[in-house]
Amino acid sequence: MDGFINTCKARCDNQTKVEGEIRRPVVQKRAMGHKDSDKKKESHKRQREDKGEKSSSHKEKVKTEKVKEVEKKVDAEEEKTEKTPSVPEEEQTEEPEQEDIEQPRKRMRTRSMDMEEEESLYSMRRYRISPETIGILNSHGITELFPIQAIVDLIGRAPTGQGKTLAFALPIVEKIYKLGLAPPRRSRSPLILVLSPTRELAQQIDEQVHMVAPRLRSICLFGGAPYEPQESALRRGVEFVVGTPGRVLDHLERGNLRLEELKWFVLDEADRMLDMGFNEDVEKVVDYCVKSGGEVSGARKLPDRIQVLLFSATIPAWVRDVMTKYMHPDKVVVDLVTAKEKASVDVKHLVLRCPWERRAKVIADLIQVYCGHDGRAIVFCDMKKSCNELAGEDCLRSIAGVLHGDIPQKTREQTLKDFKEGKFKCLVATDVAARGLDIQGITLVINREPPSTRSGVADVETYIHRSGRTGRAGKKGVCVTLSTGLQQEAVLQTIEKAVGNAFTRIGAPQPSDLLKAKAENLLEQFDNIDAQMVEKMLPLAEEVYQKQADTKQAIARCLCLAVGAIGKMQSRSILTSQDGYKTFEYHSFNQFRSPSYVWGALRRYFPEEVVGNIKGITMTKDEQGAVFDVADQDVKVFEDFIEQHGERSQFSVCTSLPELKDRDLSQMRGKGGFNGGRNGQNGQNRRGGFSGGRGGRGGFSGGRGGRGGFNGGNRNFHNDGGFRKY
Repeated sequence: MDGFINTCKARCDNQTKVEGEIRRPVVQKRAMGHKDSDKKKESHKRQREDKGEKSSSHKEKVKTEKVKEVEKKVDAEEEKTEKTPSVPEEEQTEEPEQEDIEQPRKRMRTRSMDMEEEESLYSMRRYRISPETIGILNSHGITELFPIQAIVDLIGRAPTGQGKTLAFALPIVEKIYKLGLAPPRRSRSPLILVLSPTRELAQQIDEQVHMVAPRLRSICLFGGAPYEPQESALRRGVEFVVGTPGRVLDHLERGNLRLEELKWFVLDEADRMLDMGFNEDVEKVVDYCVKSGGEVSGARKLPDRIQVLLFSATIPAWVRDVMTKYMHPDKVVVDLVTAKEKASVDVKHLVLRCPWERRAKVIADLIQVYCGHDGRAIVFCDMKKSCNELAGEDCLRSIAGVLHGDIPQKTREQTLKDFKEGKFKCLVATDVAARGLDIQGITLVINREPPSTRSGVADVETYIHRSGRTGRAGKKGVCVTLSTGLQQEAVLQTIEKAVGNAFTRIGAPQPSDLLKAKAENLLEQFDNIDAQMVEKMLPLAEEVYQKQADTKQAIARCLCLAVGAIGKMQSRSILTSQDGYKTFEYHSFNQFRSPSYVWGALRRYFPEEVVGNIKGITMTKDEQGAVFDVADQDVKVFEDFIEQHGERSQFSVCTSLPELKDRDLSQMRGKGGFNGGRNGQNGQNRRGGFSGGRGGRGGFSGGRGGRGGFNGGNRNFHNDGGFRKY
C-alpha cells in the first residue's frame, strides 16, 4: 500500500520540461494516475481470487478509506499547483512542503497599485535587455527607461532631455549581441551609421555607445580632425560609425567607408540638420545607402535590410519629406510631445527686462543666485562676436568659457571637458551647444536675447532646445531670457504661446538676494574647514565675542565681511535692473487707461524735482496700478509719505513685479503720431509727430527738443509732456 501511495505522489508531482518554454504542471497525468491505480486494484483482486485468498470485509473497508484519503490529498495538491502562476524554470526554487497553510486574503486594488504597475512598464527587466547591459546602465545611475526608450523601431519625437540617444543605442546593441554580430567578425564594414548635426553631439553619442557596449568597436567622424587616424580605424573594422554629415560624406566619396553590410541608419536631431544646411549632405549619404543594396533605376527606397531610426524634438517639413522619400510605408511614428507642451515642464521659464549696458552684470548675478556652489550655467548668444564680447566682460571673465564654430576643434574639446569637470561655472555659446548635448549639473540657462530669425520672427524651436539643456532626466532647472524693447517682448509673447509654458516676469537679483546667495555658498563648505585652521582662528573669535556679546550679531557681521558686504547697500530696480533706483508701485481704486493718470497722482503728492527723476512708469495688467523707478536720493521722500499715510497713500515698495500690461504692438514702429516721439504715438521716433520732440512721454506740448511739432522743441519745456507747460 505504501508503494502505491508513493507512486501516486510521484506521478502527480512530475512536470514537463521543454527547452525555452515555461514549465507547467501536467494536469493530464492526474487522470492517467487514477487509471493506473484502478488497473492495479483489479490485478491484485484477480491474484487474490486465483490464490483463494479471502480478505475480511473489515480490512478491505479500511484499505479503501485510506486510498480515498490519499487521493483527496493528491487532488488538493494538484488544484493548488494549477492555481499558482507558472514560473520560468530558472526562477523556480525548491521549497520545503508546508501543509495546512492559511491562504492570505486577496488585496483590494488601489490607486497606488495602479501607479506602481504603470511605473514598472519602464523597468529594464521587462524588455529584452541582457543582464550585462543592465549592469552597465545601473553602474551609470540608469535604472529605468524613459517612454521614448521603451518604444523602438520608430520615428521618435520626445521632449529634450528624455534620452533619445539611448533609445536607439540600447535595442541596436542588444540585436547585435543576439544575432552574433559582435566582434570578432570577418567583415570590416560597419553595421550602424549615426548622423548628428554637430561635432559635440557626435562625440557624446560615441561616448554613450561605448558606455552601453564596451565590446563593440566605434569611431567618431567629424571635421577639424585629421583623416589618417579615421581612415586607419575604418580599415581595421568597426561596428558603429557616428559622425557629422560632411565628414561621413567625405569618407564615402574617398571609398574609406563602405555600407554593404549596414543594418541600421540613424538620424539624430534631424530637424537641426536642415537649420545648419546639412540637408543636401544627408540626402547624398542616404543615396549611398540606397546604392549599397543594388540600386534599381529610379528607386529611392533603402534596402529592406536597413532599418531607419529618425529622432527629433520637432518634425518640420523637411523631416517629413525625408520620411516619405526614404522610409518604408509601415514605419512607426511615436510622438511624446503634446500640442501644448513642447518645452520641458521641469524647467521654470523666466523673463527679465534689462538694458543692454547692464546685461553682463545681471547675467553674473543670475549665475550667483541660481547656480549656488555646485551648479553650472549656459549663456546662449545669437552671434559668435557676442559670445566673445560677453565672456570678456570683467564680471564674467574669471568664470566663463566660450564655445562656437570659429574656435579650433581641440580648444572646443578642452573647453567642454573643463566645463563638464566644473573648472568654470559658465559656458557662453552659440547654438552649436544647444542640440543634444547632455552635460550634468546645468541648473541655469540664460538667453542673452529672445531667439529669433534674421527677419525678427520668433524662433520657437531654438528656444525649446536651448531651454532643454537644463531640467533633464526629471531634474529641475531654470531658463531666464533677457529682454530690452517692445520688439523683443513681442517675440517672447509668440514663444510663450507656442511652447504652452507660462513665462514669469521677474526683476534683476537684488543686493539682498546676492548677499544671501554668497553666504549660502560659504555655508555649504562649512563642514569642510580643516580643524587646524579653526584652532588658529579661535583667539580672534574670542576677541570678536568680547566686542559683540550677542552671538547671532557677531556671526552675521562675520558673514558680511566674508562676502564683502561692507558699507551701505545700494538699491537696484527690479523693473529695469538699473543700480541707484528703487521700484515702487501705485494702486488705484479705479481703472485707468493711460500712465498720465499716474503722473497726475505723483504731481499731487510730491515735489516737482522728485517727480522729474521718476523713470519707467509701466501699467499693471488689471489697469488699476503701475510700477515705476525712484532715484536713491528721493527714496526717503516716498518712504516717509508711505509711513505717514499708510494704505491711504496708494503707494508701496515693489518687492516683486506684478503682471504687467502687454504693450500695444502697433506702437513698435512708425514715424510718430499725435503725441510724436521717437517710435510711434508715445514718443520714440526722432522725426516727431503732431506735438513731437525727441522722445519724452508725448502729449500736446511735450518734447525734449529735436525737430518738434506745433509746441515742441524747447529743452526748457517739461520733458514729461501732458497739458502742463513751464
